[in-house]
Amino acid sequence: MRKILTALVPLVVTVVLFLVLFNNSNHGRLILSLLVVCNLLLLFVFARWAEDASAVRTKATALCCATALVTLLAIECLFPVFLPQEYAQIRELTKHPANQDDARLSGASIIFTNEDQRRRTSAQRSQDRGDGSQEWHSPGGRFAYYGYEPNLKTPYINLVRWNSQGYYDHDYSLEQSGDVRRIVVIGDSYVEAVQVPLSRSFHKLVEEALNAGSAQAGGTITQVVALGNSGTGQVENLKVLRNQAVKYRPRAVVVGLSRNDFCDDDPGLKRELVLASGTITPLTRRLAVHGYYASAFAVRRMDDLQRNRIGMSPILLQWSQPDIPRVEAAWERTLDKILEARDFCAARGIRFLLVYFGSDLEVKYAVDPHATVAGLKAMGGPHAEMRWDLTKSIRRVDAFCREHGIPMISLLQPLIAAQRETGQHVFGDHFTMFGHQVAAQVLSCALHYTTKSGVLEARALGNCSALHFRRQPAPFGVAVSPGRRPMVKVVPASSRGLPPR
Repeated sequence: MRKILTALVPLVVTVVLFLVLFNNSNHGRLILSLLVVCNLLLLFVFARWAEDASAVRTKATALCCATALVTLLAIECLFPVFLPQEYAQIRELTKHPANQDDARLSGASIIFTNEDQRRRTSAQRSQDRGDGSQEWHSPGGRFAYYGYEPNLKTPYINLVRWNSQGYYDHDYSLEQSGDVRRIVVIGDSYVEAVQVPLSRSFHKLVEEALNAGSAQAGGTITQVVALGNSGTGQVENLKVLRNQAVKYRPRAVVVGLSRNDFCDDDPGLKRELVLASGTITPLTRRLAVHGYYASAFAVRRMDDLQRNRIGMSPILLQWSQPDIPRVEAAWERTLDKILEARDFCAARGIRFLLVYFGSDLEVKYAVDPHATVAGLKAMGGPHAEMRWDLTKSIRRVDAFCREHGIPMISLLQPLIAAQRETGQHVFGDHFTMFGHQVAAQVLSCALHYTTKSGVLEARALGNCSALHFRRQPAPFGVAVSPGRRPMVKVVPASSRGLPPR
Protein backbone atom coordinates (compact mmCIF):
# COMPACT_ATOMS: atom_id res chain seq x y z
CA MET A 1 0.00 0.00 0.00
CA ARG A 2 2.84 2.36 0.91
CA LYS A 3 4.49 1.74 -2.44
CA ILE A 4 1.27 2.54 -4.27
CA LEU A 5 0.76 5.76 -2.31
CA THR A 6 4.34 6.84 -2.97
CA ALA A 7 3.89 6.22 -6.68
CA LEU A 8 0.77 8.39 -6.71
CA VAL A 9 2.51 11.42 -5.15
CA PRO A 10 3.14 13.21 -8.50
CA LEU A 11 -0.45 12.67 -9.61
CA VAL A 12 -1.87 13.94 -6.31
CA VAL A 13 0.44 16.99 -6.33
CA THR A 14 -0.56 17.75 -9.92
CA VAL A 15 -4.30 17.55 -9.22
CA VAL A 16 -4.10 19.66 -6.05
CA LEU A 17 -1.94 22.33 -7.67
CA PHE A 18 -4.20 22.44 -10.71
CA LEU A 19 -7.33 22.99 -8.60
CA VAL A 20 -5.62 25.74 -6.58
CA LEU A 21 -4.27 27.52 -9.65
CA PHE A 22 -7.49 27.04 -11.64
CA ASN A 23 -9.46 28.85 -8.96
CA ASN A 24 -6.93 31.66 -8.56
CA SER A 25 -5.62 32.36 -12.04
CA ASN A 26 -7.00 32.73 -15.57
CA HIS A 27 -3.66 32.12 -17.32
CA GLY A 28 -4.06 28.62 -18.71
CA ARG A 29 -0.67 28.21 -20.36
CA LEU A 30 1.10 29.49 -17.26
CA ILE A 31 -0.77 26.94 -15.14
CA LEU A 32 0.24 24.09 -17.45
CA SER A 33 3.85 25.27 -17.49
CA LEU A 34 4.02 25.39 -13.70
CA LEU A 35 2.59 21.88 -13.45
CA VAL A 36 5.20 20.60 -15.92
CA VAL A 37 7.97 22.19 -13.87
CA CYS A 38 6.62 20.67 -10.65
CA ASN A 39 6.59 17.18 -12.13
CA LEU A 40 10.13 17.60 -13.49
CA LEU A 41 11.28 18.66 -10.03
CA LEU A 42 9.67 15.56 -8.54
CA LEU A 43 11.40 13.50 -11.21
CA PHE A 44 14.82 14.82 -10.23
CA VAL A 45 14.12 14.59 -6.48
CA PHE A 46 13.27 10.92 -6.67
CA ALA A 47 16.25 10.26 -8.97
CA ARG A 48 18.42 10.02 -5.83
CA TRP A 49 16.62 6.82 -4.89
CA ALA A 50 16.75 5.32 -8.36
CA GLU A 51 17.50 1.85 -7.03
CA ASP A 52 14.43 1.84 -4.80
CA ALA A 53 11.43 0.18 -6.49
CA SER A 54 8.94 2.70 -5.11
CA ALA A 55 11.12 5.60 -6.30
CA VAL A 56 11.19 4.12 -9.78
CA ARG A 57 7.39 3.94 -9.85
CA THR A 58 7.14 7.53 -8.57
CA LYS A 59 9.54 8.72 -11.28
CA ALA A 60 7.47 6.89 -13.89
CA THR A 61 4.27 8.59 -12.66
CA ALA A 62 5.97 12.01 -12.66
CA LEU A 63 7.28 11.41 -16.18
CA CYS A 64 3.82 10.38 -17.41
CA CYS A 65 2.21 13.48 -15.85
CA ALA A 66 4.88 15.76 -17.32
CA THR A 67 4.48 14.17 -20.76
CA ALA A 68 0.70 14.53 -20.69
CA LEU A 69 0.95 18.16 -19.57
CA VAL A 70 3.54 19.01 -22.22
CA THR A 71 1.30 17.43 -24.86
CA LEU A 72 -1.69 19.46 -23.66
CA LEU A 73 0.43 22.63 -23.57
CA ALA A 74 1.61 21.97 -27.13
CA ILE A 75 -1.98 21.51 -28.32
CA GLU A 76 -3.00 24.79 -26.64
CA CYS A 77 -0.09 26.62 -28.33
CA LEU A 78 -0.72 25.12 -31.78
CA PHE A 79 -4.53 25.45 -31.68
CA PRO A 80 -4.65 29.12 -32.83
CA VAL A 81 -2.09 28.37 -35.56
CA PHE A 82 -3.83 25.43 -37.21
CA LEU A 83 -7.47 26.28 -36.40
CA PRO A 84 -7.61 30.09 -36.34
CA GLN A 85 -11.35 30.33 -37.09
CA GLU A 86 -12.29 27.92 -34.32
CA TYR A 87 -9.84 29.69 -32.00
CA ALA A 88 -11.59 33.02 -32.69
CA GLN A 89 -14.99 31.46 -31.96
CA ILE A 90 -13.84 30.12 -28.60
CA ARG A 91 -12.21 33.45 -27.73
CA GLU A 92 -15.60 35.09 -28.25
CA LEU A 93 -16.93 33.07 -25.31
CA THR A 94 -14.63 34.97 -22.96
CA LYS A 95 -16.04 38.35 -23.96
CA HIS A 96 -18.69 39.97 -21.78
CA PRO A 97 -21.52 42.14 -23.09
CA ALA A 98 -20.36 44.96 -20.84
CA ASN A 99 -17.01 45.05 -22.63
CA GLN A 100 -18.49 46.91 -25.56
CA ASP A 101 -17.22 50.40 -26.36
CA ASP A 102 -19.20 53.62 -26.39
CA ALA A 103 -19.64 53.45 -30.15
CA ARG A 104 -21.92 50.43 -29.83
CA LEU A 105 -23.73 51.93 -26.87
CA SER A 106 -24.43 55.13 -28.78
CA GLY A 107 -26.04 53.15 -31.60
CA ALA A 108 -28.93 51.99 -29.42
CA SER A 109 -32.30 53.72 -29.65
CA ILE A 110 -32.78 53.81 -25.87
CA ILE A 111 -30.23 53.45 -23.11
CA PHE A 112 -31.14 53.06 -19.45
CA THR A 113 -28.47 54.05 -16.96
CA ASN A 114 -30.51 53.36 -13.81
CA GLU A 115 -29.10 56.42 -12.11
CA ASP A 116 -31.97 56.31 -9.63
CA GLN A 117 -30.67 53.11 -8.08
CA ARG A 118 -29.96 53.65 -4.39
CA ARG A 119 -26.57 52.21 -3.58
CA ARG A 120 -24.18 52.27 -0.67
CA THR A 121 -22.03 55.35 -0.11
CA SER A 122 -18.97 55.80 -2.30
CA ALA A 123 -16.67 55.00 0.63
CA GLN A 124 -18.46 51.70 1.22
CA ARG A 125 -18.70 50.88 -2.49
CA SER A 126 -14.94 51.15 -2.85
CA GLN A 127 -14.63 48.30 -0.36
CA ASP A 128 -17.00 46.00 -2.26
CA ARG A 129 -15.27 42.86 -3.51
CA GLY A 130 -15.09 43.08 -7.28
CA ASP A 131 -16.24 46.73 -7.45
CA GLY A 132 -16.25 47.73 -11.12
CA SER A 133 -16.03 44.11 -12.19
CA GLN A 134 -17.95 42.87 -15.19
CA GLU A 135 -18.57 39.42 -13.73
CA TRP A 136 -22.08 38.07 -13.41
CA HIS A 137 -23.63 39.10 -10.08
CA SER A 138 -20.32 40.44 -8.80
CA PRO A 139 -21.07 42.82 -5.88
CA GLY A 140 -20.72 46.38 -7.11
CA GLY A 141 -20.01 45.14 -10.65
CA ARG A 142 -21.53 46.23 -13.95
CA PHE A 143 -23.44 44.47 -16.70
CA ALA A 144 -25.01 45.65 -19.95
CA TYR A 145 -28.12 43.91 -21.24
CA TYR A 146 -28.88 44.30 -24.97
CA GLY A 147 -32.57 43.80 -25.63
CA TYR A 148 -35.49 44.55 -27.90
CA GLU A 149 -38.77 45.99 -26.66
CA PRO A 150 -41.57 44.56 -28.89
CA ASN A 151 -44.17 47.13 -27.83
CA LEU A 152 -41.84 50.06 -28.55
CA LYS A 153 -40.37 48.23 -31.57
CA THR A 154 -36.88 49.38 -30.70
CA PRO A 155 -33.60 47.94 -29.44
CA TYR A 156 -32.27 49.21 -26.14
CA ILE A 157 -29.46 48.77 -23.65
CA ASN A 158 -30.01 48.43 -19.93
CA LEU A 159 -26.89 49.32 -17.93
CA VAL A 160 -27.08 47.22 -14.79
CA ARG A 161 -25.15 47.74 -11.59
CA TRP A 162 -25.24 44.88 -9.08
CA ASN A 163 -25.76 45.99 -5.50
CA SER A 164 -23.48 45.15 -2.57
CA GLN A 165 -25.09 41.69 -2.31
CA GLY A 166 -24.67 40.96 -6.02
CA TYR A 167 -28.36 41.48 -6.93
CA TYR A 168 -30.04 43.91 -9.32
CA ASP A 169 -31.82 46.06 -6.76
CA HIS A 170 -31.33 48.94 -4.37
CA ASP A 171 -29.11 48.41 -1.36
CA TYR A 172 -31.22 47.70 1.70
CA SER A 173 -29.60 47.65 5.12
CA LEU A 174 -30.06 44.53 7.19
CA GLU A 175 -30.90 46.82 10.08
CA GLN A 176 -34.59 47.65 10.17
CA SER A 177 -36.39 50.47 11.96
CA GLY A 178 -39.85 50.16 13.45
CA ASP A 179 -41.55 52.18 10.72
CA VAL A 180 -40.31 49.88 7.91
CA ARG A 181 -41.82 46.56 6.85
CA ARG A 182 -40.04 44.26 4.45
CA ILE A 183 -41.24 41.98 1.67
CA VAL A 184 -38.60 39.74 0.06
CA VAL A 185 -39.11 38.43 -3.47
CA ILE A 186 -37.11 35.32 -4.44
CA GLY A 187 -36.84 33.78 -7.89
CA ASP A 188 -34.95 33.33 -11.12
CA SER A 189 -34.42 35.66 -14.08
CA TYR A 190 -37.97 37.02 -13.87
CA VAL A 191 -37.15 38.43 -10.42
CA GLU A 192 -33.64 39.36 -11.54
CA ALA A 193 -35.28 41.47 -14.28
CA VAL A 194 -32.16 42.79 -16.02
CA GLN A 195 -34.31 43.17 -19.15
CA VAL A 196 -35.91 46.38 -17.83
CA PRO A 197 -34.84 49.51 -15.92
CA LEU A 198 -34.88 48.85 -12.19
CA SER A 199 -37.71 51.34 -11.66
CA ARG A 200 -39.85 49.39 -14.17
CA SER A 201 -39.32 45.96 -12.57
CA PHE A 202 -42.49 44.54 -11.03
CA HIS A 203 -41.05 44.47 -7.51
CA LYS A 204 -40.11 48.16 -7.59
CA LEU A 205 -43.54 49.03 -9.00
CA VAL A 206 -45.11 47.02 -6.18
CA GLU A 207 -42.97 48.88 -3.67
CA GLU A 208 -44.11 52.21 -5.09
CA ALA A 209 -47.77 51.18 -5.11
CA LEU A 210 -47.71 49.95 -1.51
CA ASN A 211 -46.02 53.17 -0.41
CA ALA A 212 -48.41 55.52 -2.19
CA GLY A 213 -49.20 58.26 0.32
CA SER A 214 -47.16 56.70 3.16
CA ALA A 215 -44.33 59.25 3.02
CA GLN A 216 -46.69 62.22 3.26
CA ALA A 217 -48.83 60.62 5.97
CA GLY A 218 -45.86 59.51 8.03
CA GLY A 219 -47.03 55.91 7.91
CA THR A 220 -45.12 52.66 7.69
CA ILE A 221 -42.82 52.34 4.66
CA THR A 222 -42.73 49.08 2.71
CA GLN A 223 -39.46 47.90 1.21
CA VAL A 224 -39.58 45.15 -1.43
CA VAL A 225 -36.21 43.40 -1.57
CA ALA A 226 -35.51 41.40 -4.74
CA LEU A 227 -33.20 38.36 -4.56
CA GLY A 228 -33.30 37.17 -8.16
CA ASN A 229 -30.72 35.06 -9.96
CA SER A 230 -31.21 33.59 -13.43
CA GLY A 231 -31.00 29.85 -14.01
CA THR A 232 -32.12 28.90 -10.52
CA GLY A 233 -35.04 26.76 -9.40
CA GLN A 234 -36.82 26.03 -6.15
CA VAL A 235 -33.87 24.12 -4.68
CA GLU A 236 -31.75 27.27 -4.86
CA ASN A 237 -34.70 29.49 -3.87
CA LEU A 238 -35.03 27.55 -0.62
CA LYS A 239 -31.32 28.09 0.11
CA VAL A 240 -31.67 31.81 -0.54
CA LEU A 241 -34.68 31.94 1.76
CA ARG A 242 -32.84 30.21 4.59
CA ASN A 243 -29.46 31.93 4.22
CA GLN A 244 -30.26 35.44 2.95
CA ALA A 245 -33.93 36.40 2.96
CA VAL A 246 -34.42 35.86 6.71
CA LYS A 247 -31.63 38.36 7.45
CA TYR A 248 -33.95 41.15 6.28
CA ARG A 249 -36.58 40.07 8.85
CA PRO A 250 -39.38 40.17 6.26
CA ARG A 251 -43.05 40.34 7.08
CA ALA A 252 -43.79 38.40 3.89
CA VAL A 253 -41.86 36.32 1.38
CA VAL A 254 -42.89 35.99 -2.26
CA VAL A 255 -41.42 33.04 -4.17
CA GLY A 256 -41.66 33.01 -7.96
CA LEU A 257 -42.29 29.79 -9.89
CA SER A 258 -41.20 29.71 -13.53
CA ARG A 259 -41.89 27.17 -16.26
CA ASN A 260 -38.28 25.93 -16.24
CA ASP A 261 -37.84 25.50 -12.48
CA PHE A 262 -38.41 21.74 -12.61
CA CYS A 263 -35.50 21.51 -15.08
CA ASP A 264 -33.25 23.72 -12.96
CA ASP A 265 -33.96 21.48 -9.95
CA ASP A 266 -32.94 18.29 -11.80
CA PRO A 267 -29.25 18.01 -12.83
CA GLY A 268 -29.96 15.76 -15.83
CA LEU A 269 -32.77 17.92 -17.20
CA LYS A 270 -30.74 21.05 -16.44
CA ARG A 271 -27.89 19.91 -18.68
CA GLU A 272 -30.33 18.98 -21.44
CA LEU A 273 -31.96 22.38 -21.08
CA VAL A 274 -28.65 24.18 -21.48
CA LEU A 275 -27.68 22.05 -24.45
CA ALA A 276 -31.07 22.31 -26.15
CA SER A 277 -31.09 26.09 -25.82
CA GLY A 278 -27.79 26.30 -27.69
CA THR A 279 -26.10 28.23 -24.89
CA ILE A 280 -22.64 27.52 -23.55
CA THR A 281 -22.27 25.00 -20.75
CA PRO A 282 -20.49 26.33 -17.62
CA LEU A 283 -17.53 23.98 -18.17
CA THR A 284 -16.93 25.28 -21.70
CA ARG A 285 -17.06 28.89 -20.57
CA ARG A 286 -14.79 28.33 -17.56
CA LEU A 287 -12.18 26.57 -19.68
CA ALA A 288 -12.27 29.38 -22.24
CA VAL A 289 -12.02 32.08 -19.59
CA HIS A 290 -9.00 30.33 -18.07
CA GLY A 291 -7.24 30.23 -21.42
CA TYR A 292 -7.70 26.54 -22.21
CA TYR A 293 -9.03 27.30 -25.69
CA ALA A 294 -8.31 23.94 -27.30
CA SER A 295 -9.85 22.11 -24.34
CA ALA A 296 -12.90 24.39 -24.43
CA PHE A 297 -13.23 23.72 -28.16
CA ALA A 298 -13.14 19.95 -27.57
CA VAL A 299 -15.79 20.17 -24.83
CA ARG A 300 -17.94 22.38 -27.06
CA ARG A 301 -17.82 19.76 -29.84
CA MET A 302 -18.88 17.05 -27.38
CA ASP A 303 -21.72 19.31 -26.26
CA ASP A 304 -22.80 19.66 -29.91
CA LEU A 305 -22.89 15.90 -30.32
CA GLN A 306 -25.10 15.55 -27.25
CA ARG A 307 -27.28 18.44 -28.41
CA ASN A 308 -27.97 16.65 -31.68
CA ARG A 309 -29.31 13.70 -29.73
CA ILE A 310 -31.83 15.86 -27.84
CA GLY A 311 -35.02 15.84 -29.88
CA MET A 312 -36.90 18.41 -27.82
CA SER A 313 -36.24 21.01 -25.16
CA PRO A 314 -37.04 19.41 -21.79
CA ILE A 315 -39.16 22.45 -20.89
CA LEU A 316 -41.73 21.37 -23.50
CA LEU A 317 -41.98 17.87 -22.03
CA GLN A 318 -44.05 19.18 -19.12
CA TRP A 319 -46.94 19.79 -21.53
CA SER A 320 -47.06 16.25 -22.85
CA GLN A 321 -50.50 14.68 -22.33
CA PRO A 322 -49.06 11.27 -21.42
CA ASP A 323 -47.05 11.68 -18.22
CA ILE A 324 -43.29 11.33 -18.61
CA PRO A 325 -41.82 9.72 -15.44
CA ARG A 326 -38.63 11.79 -15.15
CA VAL A 327 -40.57 15.02 -15.73
CA GLU A 328 -43.13 14.05 -13.10
CA ALA A 329 -40.32 13.23 -10.65
CA ALA A 330 -38.64 16.57 -11.33
CA TRP A 331 -41.89 18.48 -10.83
CA GLU A 332 -42.51 16.57 -7.58
CA ARG A 333 -39.09 17.66 -6.29
CA THR A 334 -39.81 21.28 -7.22
CA LEU A 335 -43.20 21.32 -5.52
CA ASP A 336 -41.79 19.65 -2.40
CA LYS A 337 -39.23 22.47 -2.11
CA ILE A 338 -42.06 25.01 -2.30
CA LEU A 339 -43.81 23.19 0.53
CA GLU A 340 -40.58 23.28 2.56
CA ALA A 341 -40.29 27.01 1.93
CA ARG A 342 -43.87 27.59 3.07
CA ASP A 343 -43.29 25.55 6.24
CA PHE A 344 -40.01 27.37 6.90
CA CYS A 345 -41.83 30.72 6.76
CA ALA A 346 -44.78 29.49 8.81
CA ALA A 347 -42.48 28.35 11.62
CA ARG A 348 -41.07 31.90 11.84
CA GLY A 349 -44.31 33.81 11.49
CA ILE A 350 -43.49 34.99 7.97
CA ARG A 351 -46.36 35.16 5.49
CA PHE A 352 -45.74 33.20 2.33
CA LEU A 353 -47.01 33.72 -1.22
CA LEU A 354 -46.22 31.63 -4.30
CA VAL A 355 -46.44 33.37 -7.68
CA TYR A 356 -46.78 31.40 -10.91
CA PHE A 357 -45.20 33.58 -13.60
CA GLY A 358 -46.58 31.77 -16.64
CA SER A 359 -44.81 31.78 -20.02
CA ASP A 360 -45.02 33.19 -23.50
CA LEU A 361 -46.13 29.82 -24.87
CA GLU A 362 -49.00 29.53 -22.39
CA VAL A 363 -50.19 33.05 -23.22
CA LYS A 364 -50.02 32.35 -26.95
CA TYR A 365 -51.99 29.14 -26.46
CA ALA A 366 -54.74 30.96 -24.57
CA VAL A 367 -54.97 33.66 -27.26
CA ASP A 368 -54.84 31.27 -30.25
CA PRO A 369 -54.68 27.58 -29.27
CA HIS A 370 -54.92 26.14 -32.79
CA ALA A 371 -52.09 28.27 -34.19
CA THR A 372 -49.90 27.57 -31.17
CA VAL A 373 -50.27 23.79 -31.39
CA ALA A 374 -49.81 23.93 -35.16
CA GLY A 375 -46.60 25.88 -34.66
CA LEU A 376 -45.29 23.31 -32.22
CA LYS A 377 -46.10 20.42 -34.52
CA ALA A 378 -44.46 22.25 -37.43
CA MET A 379 -41.15 21.97 -35.57
CA GLY A 380 -41.11 18.35 -36.73
CA GLY A 381 -39.65 15.25 -35.12
CA PRO A 382 -41.18 14.38 -31.74
CA HIS A 383 -43.01 17.75 -31.70
CA ALA A 384 -45.32 16.54 -34.47
CA GLU A 385 -46.17 13.30 -32.65
CA MET A 386 -46.73 14.70 -29.18
CA ARG A 387 -50.21 15.30 -27.81
CA TRP A 388 -50.01 18.77 -26.29
CA ASP A 389 -51.75 20.02 -23.16
CA LEU A 390 -50.51 23.54 -22.45
CA THR A 391 -52.74 23.99 -19.40
CA LYS A 392 -51.18 21.04 -17.60
CA SER A 393 -48.56 22.89 -15.55
CA ILE A 394 -50.82 25.55 -14.08
CA ARG A 395 -53.40 22.88 -13.20
CA ARG A 396 -50.67 20.84 -11.52
CA VAL A 397 -49.44 23.78 -9.44
CA ASP A 398 -52.96 24.92 -8.54
CA ALA A 399 -53.98 21.42 -7.40
CA PHE A 400 -50.83 21.03 -5.28
CA CYS A 401 -51.33 24.40 -3.59
CA ARG A 402 -54.98 23.69 -2.85
CA GLU A 403 -54.11 20.29 -1.38
CA HIS A 404 -51.45 21.71 0.94
CA GLY A 405 -53.04 25.08 1.70
CA ILE A 406 -50.28 27.11 0.04
CA PRO A 407 -51.32 30.69 -0.85
CA MET A 408 -50.75 30.98 -4.60
CA ILE A 409 -51.55 33.55 -7.25
CA SER A 410 -51.08 32.95 -10.96
CA LEU A 411 -50.05 35.77 -13.28
CA LEU A 412 -51.04 33.69 -16.29
CA GLN A 413 -54.69 34.75 -16.56
CA PRO A 414 -53.96 38.44 -15.88
CA LEU A 415 -51.21 38.41 -18.51
CA ILE A 416 -53.55 36.77 -21.02
CA ALA A 417 -56.29 39.29 -20.24
CA ALA A 418 -53.89 42.24 -20.50
CA GLN A 419 -52.59 41.14 -23.90
CA ARG A 420 -56.12 40.59 -25.17
CA GLU A 421 -57.45 43.91 -23.84
CA THR A 422 -54.57 46.13 -24.95
CA GLY A 423 -53.00 44.26 -27.89
CA GLN A 424 -49.57 44.77 -26.29
CA HIS A 425 -47.05 42.02 -25.70
CA VAL A 426 -46.54 40.90 -22.11
CA PHE A 427 -43.58 38.69 -23.01
CA GLY A 428 -40.49 39.47 -25.02
CA ASP A 429 -37.25 37.86 -23.95
CA HIS A 430 -38.86 37.76 -20.48
CA PHE A 431 -41.56 40.11 -19.23
CA THR A 432 -41.78 43.26 -21.30
CA MET A 433 -42.10 46.56 -19.44
CA PHE A 434 -45.85 46.21 -19.91
CA GLY A 435 -45.65 42.65 -18.56
CA HIS A 436 -43.91 43.96 -15.44
CA GLN A 437 -46.64 46.56 -15.08
CA VAL A 438 -49.32 43.85 -15.21
CA ALA A 439 -47.45 41.69 -12.69
CA ALA A 440 -47.07 44.68 -10.38
CA GLN A 441 -50.76 45.50 -10.55
CA VAL A 442 -51.73 41.96 -9.54
CA LEU A 443 -49.07 41.48 -6.87
CA SER A 444 -49.54 44.88 -5.25
CA CYS A 445 -53.20 43.94 -4.83
CA ALA A 446 -52.33 40.56 -3.31
CA LEU A 447 -49.63 41.99 -1.04
CA HIS A 448 -52.01 44.73 0.08
CA TYR A 449 -54.06 41.99 1.77
CA THR A 450 -50.88 40.31 3.07
CA THR A 451 -49.35 43.35 4.76
CA LYS A 452 -52.61 44.79 6.04
CA SER A 453 -54.73 41.89 7.26
CA GLY A 454 -52.29 39.01 7.11
CA VAL A 455 -54.99 36.91 5.44
CA LEU A 456 -54.48 35.42 1.99
CA GLU A 457 -57.84 33.97 1.09
CA ALA A 458 -58.36 32.34 -2.28
CA ARG A 459 -61.26 34.69 -2.95
CA ALA A 460 -59.13 37.78 -2.32
CA LEU A 461 -56.35 36.48 -4.57
CA GLY A 462 -58.94 35.69 -7.23
CA ASN A 463 -60.16 39.29 -7.14
CA CYS A 464 -56.57 40.49 -7.67
CA SER A 465 -56.29 38.31 -10.78
CA ALA A 466 -59.48 39.77 -12.29
CA LEU A 467 -58.29 43.38 -12.63
CA HIS A 468 -58.41 45.49 -15.79
CA PHE A 469 -55.22 46.75 -17.35
CA ARG A 470 -54.12 49.93 -19.05
CA ARG A 471 -51.78 50.32 -21.94
CA GLN A 472 -48.12 50.87 -21.23
CA PRO A 473 -47.12 54.49 -20.56
CA ALA A 474 -44.96 56.48 -22.99
CA PRO A 475 -41.44 55.17 -23.78
CA PHE A 476 -38.80 55.71 -21.12
CA GLY A 477 -35.40 57.25 -21.74
CA VAL A 478 -34.43 59.36 -24.75
CA ALA A 479 -32.90 58.62 -28.12
CA VAL A 480 -29.13 58.95 -28.37
CA SER A 481 -27.47 60.33 -31.48
CA PRO A 482 -24.63 58.22 -32.94
CA GLY A 483 -21.21 59.25 -31.73
CA ARG A 484 -22.42 60.82 -28.48
CA ARG A 485 -21.56 59.36 -25.13
CA PRO A 486 -24.82 57.96 -23.69
CA MET A 487 -25.95 59.43 -20.40
CA VAL A 488 -29.69 58.76 -20.35
CA LYS A 489 -31.65 59.07 -17.14
CA VAL A 490 -34.55 56.72 -16.62
CA VAL A 491 -37.90 58.33 -16.04
CA PRO A 492 -39.10 57.09 -12.62
CA ALA A 493 -41.89 54.53 -12.74
CA SER A 494 -45.45 55.79 -12.54
CA SER A 495 -47.99 54.19 -10.24
CA ARG A 496 -50.89 55.00 -12.55
CA GLY A 497 -53.20 52.06 -12.93
CA LEU A 498 -51.90 50.33 -9.82
CA PRO A 499 -54.33 49.60 -6.99
CA PRO A 500 -54.27 51.83 -3.91
CA ARG A 501 -52.58 50.84 -0.68
